Amino acid sequence: MSSTFNGSALQTRYAQKYGFSDSTSLIRVLEWLNDVQVDICANYGWPNLKFRMKKQVVSGDQEVDISPQIPSAATIALLAGGSITAGAVYVKVTFLLFDETGLEVNSLESEPSVASNTVTTAAADLSITITNLDLYDGSATVKPTVIHRRIYLKLGTGNYYLAKTITDNTTTTTTITTVTTSVVEPPEYSLVSLMAEEDVIIESSGISLVQSKLDDILKSDPALSSTGLPQNYSRISPTKIFLYPRPSSTYTLTYWIYKIPCRIFVDTDRPIQLHYALKEVLDAGMTWKGYEYKDSDGQESKRINYENRKKEAKGIIGRTGAQALTVKVVF
Repeated sequence: MSSTFNGSALQTRYAQKYGFSDSTSLIRVLEWLNDVQVDICANYGWPNLKFRMKKQVVSGDQEVDISPQIPSAATIALLAGGSITAGAVYVKVTFLLFDETGLEVNSLESEPSVASNTVTTAAADLSITITNLDLYDGSATVKPTVIHRRIYLKLGTGNYYLAKTITDNTTTTTTITTVTTSVVEPPEYSLVSLMAEEDVIIESSGISLVQSKLDDILKSDPALSSTGLPQNYSRISPTKIFLYPRPSSTYTLTYWIYKIPCRIFVDTDRPIQLHYALKEVLDAGMTWKGYEYKDSDGQESKRINYENRKKEAKGIIGRTGAQALTVKVVF
């Protein structure tokens, strides 16, 4: 990945472009980067953001959120030794799912758990033990099979920052001995944009569910009383499906979604999930944001240029599936 395509480098680039140097303006540039990134990916399934998902449903589940499972809260306690000294301590946990490439740039992170219980350090040189780390449900043979957990630590009234990654889906206990220096925070919302075109599959049975309109299901069974192995599904929102019949047992569903790229932070190591070929589109969006903020002449033409860049990229990437791209990159 180019050394100019990380959060720290991009913030510096655009801050210099508009003559920004104070901390408030730097924060503003970071907000623009994230706003433009989300806008680029809104309402369009970029091929490189397509991701295979799985979700376990149990008996009685009928309305299913297709976003990754959200972990339950962990439990924390104090432990002698270490260097955590800052009063109240909390943690949140997320799941991190990987596709076949095993690369973080292609991964998908869940929303965070609710906060753990609170412990308060009353002396220096302490650590925290974390227990009851949740495990991702569903068959371990169904992709994605590589699932990690991320632990975010909060000290006092500060923010939650990434403190540790558990590189498996089996460990239930760990220890944190030092205060994190990371600037990476947990996702604020689901990073699933919408379900892709492919139908839902129940892996254990090999059944591909038939997509049906919910109205048609209601016509055949107004009380929705039928239970058993699901045969049909209805898309009731971009991120929710309705199963019919109502599951009478535990099943692992597999399906494809389009994800929203993870948030950009002022970090040199965290990969940016927006496709590298969309750098020119990002640049056009940031130029428009800068003109709009400064109320400069030409801001409308910059907005139009940005919209045109998005359309051009959709045409090119849509035809090539994000392979052998010919988008001109000027960065």
